[in-house]
Amino acid sequence: MTKALHIHTNTLMYRLNRIAEITGKSLKETDYRTSIYLDILTEETAQVNGWFQEVPGFKE
Repeated sequence: MTKALHIHTNTLMYRLNRIAEITGKSLKETDYRTSIYLDILTEETAQVNGWFQEVPGFKE
């Protein structure tokens, strides 16, 4: 996997651990991993297709 991402194995492990620290969730949970995967796919698709353009006056 690290070759496909063009990063070192330690870098991947560091980033995965940081995700777990920041979110407080374990990446060992299948449901959580699936959720993250779908979030990433949605974001990539949105960027490619130009979805989710900012709406004037909308604040989160």
